[in-house]
Amino acid sequence: MAHNKKVLVGFMGGPCTGKTTITRFVHSELARKGMPTALAMEFVTDDIKRHGPPDLDNQVFEQIRYYMNQCWEEQRAMEEGDIVLTDSPTFFSYIYALFARTNARSERHVLALADLERCFKQDAHRYDRIYLLRREFPYEENGVRFHTLEQAMAVDRLIEKLLTDHGVPFTWLEGTVAERGQKVLADIDLLQKRRSAA
Repeated sequence: MAHNKKVLVGFMGGPCTGKTTITRFVHSELARKGMPTALAMEFVTDDIKRHGPPDLDNQVFEQIRYYMNQCWEEQRAMEEGDIVLTDSPTFFSYIYALFARTNARSERHVLALADLERCFKQDAHRYDRIYLLRREFPYEENGVRFHTLEQAMAVDRLIEKLLTDHGVPFTWLEGTVAERGQKVLADIDLLQKRRSAA
């Protein structure tokens, strides 16, 4: 979990739970206070805009590509700031691959899914704080999302189950964007004080 004095914060939730909004809000507030912060934004969003949605029949392999690119994005952010915020923790890829596992029909699909599971177990405990966002806002199409509301809610449930089953600590985040943001800012402040005192 430790990254010397670095702080790594991940926001999780199914599609349209406000991950990107809260990530950018907290980043803006930290930057306004002069804190050395950096963003590791979701690779897949820009990739879908450029190349279209993933091939659902090969979702597992698509998620490996997303995983690698998200890791690179996170590494870049870790070099740029001491407080790194992401709306797409790297291990998200395993969750989406598992969600689409009914399409994993071949032995190669099963092997790839097992590789992503190892990545999940390795990465999930690297984050200093993981927030799971309550679904409180209307589901909106944005030209990138390809899940239905029902599927998005199923992703919510799967995230909670996996984090709980694997003993990964997380904090529920709810309320308005400002209320969510103040909670996160207070947590980061407390974490930094503990780090400084250690």
